[in-house]
Order: sequence, then C-alpha cells, then structure tokens
Amino acid sequence: ERLTALVLTATVDATQSPALTVTVDATQSPVLTATIDATLSVTVRFLDVGQGSAVLVQGEEYCALIDFGQSTSKLLAGLQATGVKHLDALFVTHPDLDHYGAWRALIDGGYVDAGTVFYEPTFYMPSSQITAGYGEMKEALEGQQIKLVSIDTSTQERLSANLRENIEVLWPNPENSSVITDKNDNSLTFDVHAGEADVFVTGDIG
Repeated sequence: ERLTALVLTATVDATQSPALTVTVDATQSPVLTATIDATLSVTVRFLDVGQGSAVLVQGEEYCALIDFGQSTSKLLAGLQATGVKHLDALFVTHPDLDHYGAWRALIDGGYVDAGTVFYEPTFYMPSSQITAGYGEMKEALEGQQIKLVSIDTSTQERLSANLRENIEVLWPNPENSSVITDKNDNSLTFDVHAGEADVFVTGDIG
C-alpha cells in the first residue's frame, strides 16, 4: 500500500533525555512535533505546507501560528491533523508569499474570527521588497476586526502576557535592523522556550 503521509513526533522532557519517535500515519498530513514538558507545557508543531513554513505553538492558554505557508490545502490539512480549531494569534515573519500566502483559508475557515496578527515592521525595508498581496492580506484582516500589531525586540510587551511566557522576540532589533534592508534578514525571529528547552523559529533570516 502506498505511503501517503509521514508524521514525525519529537518529545522533549526537561527532566529527561530528549527522545525522537518516528511514526507513519496514512490518515494525517506530515507534522513534526516537539513537546516540551516543564512548569508550563508548550507544544511546537512544524506543519508541512510545502515551500515556506507554518509553525504552530500551543501553550496552556493560547494557540498561535507563526507563518502559514502558501498552500491552502496543505495548511488546512495540517491544522486538521492537529485538531486545532481556533487561533488566538498569528505571526507573519516577513512579506514573502510562501510565508503568508494561505491567509485567506484561516479567515474562511473561522480560525481567526478574533485575535491579533503580529507582523515584522516593514519600515525597515524598501517598499519594492513587499509583495502586492501583503497589503491585501492586512486590509482583509482589518476588515474582520482583527488587530494588526507590529513587533520587534523593543516592543515585546505588545504580546499578551500568556504569549510572553513562552515566545520571545529575538529579531528585528531597531538598533541594528535599520542598516539591513533585505526582508529575509529582517524576518521576525523567535525563541519559544520553557524550562531548559528552546525552539528557534527564524523565518528566512540568514
């Protein structure tokens, strides 16, 4: 029988040695999961959206998605595989279509009927590097009464308290980013942490 999907699960317990378990499930879309068990439980899932990225972060009181790829079908399949039905926050690391292109599926699917979208401060880069669809996405989200908030290392407090418990903004840094004009190198970069374990989400930086 043909193999149609692969699910990779990595479970990390701060009190034990890391373990990696590989399982095959033909009923789900490919998902790589890192579960961190510490004082606060955090699950990080890397959804297979083809080109680009989509990283699902679930804390005890929130569910957030960092980037959402370009493929609507792959994004929806990944979210359905995880059982997530609502997202409290979205993060767009930078204005490349393969990191935000599937945004309309999140609205049409009722995943973000409320909440906040955090995005990279685009004033760091030339307007020529911002794709046309990026403005369309922001206008559509605002039309849904969804808050749009730009963040960098100096505005970490704009994240809600429960997000700040686990998600730290590492970049852009306004003291240095003004001299970097490439949108990839100014990607929002995060440290998702709990206890002694950390997962770095870097957009297209570097």
